[in-house]
Amino acid sequence: MKISELSKKTNVSIRMIRYYEEKGLLQPTRTNSGYRCFNNDDIELVDKIKFFKDIGFTIEEVRPILECQLGLQKREQICDKLKEKFASRVEQIDRMISGLNEAKLTLSQYI
Repeated sequence: MKISELSKKTNVSIRMIRYYEEKGLLQPTRTNSGYRCFNNDDIELVDKIKFFKDIGFTIEEVRPILECQLGLQKREQICDKLKEKFASRVEQIDRMISGLNEAKLTLSQYI
């Protein structure tokens, strides 16, 4: 599929897809005329990149996550070296949830 199709299917801009390619996260094949050619696996890959970026990971942090996941037989598993980073992110998310719950309670008092 062309880059425009991947963009539509993942709701990620063409510019961002090119950026992911530039950073080595995506590796499309090229047609004889030089057009990028993506496959269905790239949809899942872009969705994973988007997920990790949405929860606060940088592109530099996403690369080793993807390398670990793609290199394992079971994609649900993660590399041991990432477990600490994920645990830290979970703690951060828990603090954010707690703060949002407090804000919700405070705002609810004014309704």
